[in-house]
Amino acid sequence: MSVRLRVVAPSLRDPRVTLLGALSTYTVLGQFVLFFDIRPLELAACLVTSGLLDLVMTVAMKRRLEIPLSGLITGLSIGLLLESYDLRVFFLASGWGVMSKYLVRYEGRHLFNPSNFAVVAALVLAHGSAAVSQGAQWGNHVGFALVILVLGSLMMIRVGRFPVVAGWLAGYVAMGFMRILAGQGGLVFTLGPMTSAEFALFSFSMLPDPKTSPAEVPTQFAWGLGLGLMDGIMRLAGIKYSMFFALFAFCAARPWIEKIGQRLFRPGALLASRS
Repeated sequence: MSVRLRVVAPSLRDPRVTLLGALSTYTVLGQFVLFFDIRPLELAACLVTSGLLDLVMTVAMKRRLEIPLSGLITGLSIGLLLESYDLRVFFLASGWGVMSKYLVRYEGRHLFNPSNFAVVAALVLAHGSAAVSQGAQWGNHVGFALVILVLGSLMMIRVGRFPVVAGWLAGYVAMGFMRILAGQGGLVFTLGPMTSAEFALFSFSMLPDPKTSPAEVPTQFAWGLGLGLMDGIMRLAGIKYSMFFALFAFCAARPWIEKIGQRLFRPGALLASRS
């Protein structure tokens, strides 16, 4: 008995095409212009593992053959963000991230951003062997950060997730000033991380995932704002890698957050869905 596979070509309107192109450009420029400390073997391990596993799972579960855009995005993000002296961590983290997309689902959507799931899983399960890159590749240069902010914002407008990032930045800045008032450092200490590569990757690649963030614009902004506030609270508590853990928690609670958003911003839609 033969099994027919549908061959699907990627559409240029697919937000994943935009994101993969941006990440690829960022990686190439970072390695050859901005002097990123990217080890090719580690990046290759992430890309091969994520890409092949995503391709196999798509064929097995959807009977569809297509370029594994999501897997490649996941692999690039992990390769840029994760640090470890053990190559096995990159293989495992990439596998965890892709498999979370197929195994941890709610109402037809994967619950967690695969890259975020991979990073958090590596930090928790490979404790002591994995860390997040501190993202000082630009030397915390404000000029580069502003360029990335503008280009990233334009990309978010194109994929329809700018309110998420706007809310996140507003919450992050607000909590930065709260931390200053609480005596946790000055302006450079609290807001300086916004100039890092780590912050840019999180803000414009991991956070605004269309599949794992709310669809409604008001809820998008509230989601980003709440995440920024939670990250600030965790930083006040001295929790390391706070934004990754905060996003993990928000993704886990997304179904309830979306329902609350419907009650607040679209009560008629919620009543209609119940009738």
